[in-house]
Amino acid sequence: MLLRGCYLRNIDYCVGLVIYVGAESKIMKNAKKPPKKVSAIMTMMNYMLYSVFAFQLLLIGTYAGISVSWTNNEGQQAKYLNLPGGAGGLTAFYSVLTFWVAYSHLIPISLNVAIEVLKLTQGGLVGRDAKMYDAETDKYALSRTSDLIEELGQVDFVFSDKTGTLTQNKMMFRKCSVNGVIYGEGEGEALRMLPQSV
Repeated sequence: MLLRGCYLRNIDYCVGLVIYVGAESKIMKNAKKPPKKVSAIMTMMNYMLYSVFAFQLLLIGTYAGISVSWTNNEGQQAKYLNLPGGAGGLTAFYSVLTFWVAYSHLIPISLNVAIEVLKLTQGGLVGRDAKMYDAETDKYALSRTSDLIEELGQVDFVFSDKTGTLTQNKMMFRKCSVNGVIYGEGEGEALRMLPQSV
């Protein structure tokens, strides 16, 4: 019996019977959705844009309703405006379009572009920062994603398994015993005192 997610390799063919693959199976109940790779700043900015868009729709609907009401009640008295009479749907549609164009500047379209340009510039600055230079590998920091920049100051937890995640585990040959003879006293001496045949 193979659970979902298992792989069969190096076989010519396989005959199987599907027993149960529904959402109530154990592996499906333990499955989690992958987290969205969206930074906190982008999430907040999207929420603000949705709020502004909802406010814009409310504003447009309110003003379009007032415009249609005024056109039907008071508009005929202003003959010089040549307003169409009646409360047809076409008048309401034109009013909505008019106020949509009038208040379209509330949504900052260039905001996303400006933020992406800023993140790209900051990523270049990270790659040239002398304080992030590693002399051992002779490399500077490399920003592979633009979302890295805005997440730099938002680290909440650092987990370590104490096997070299935060430290460097470098195993060095210091001393050995061959045929009962001990070679080496320290880091440099161990390699010098070993016989050439070993």
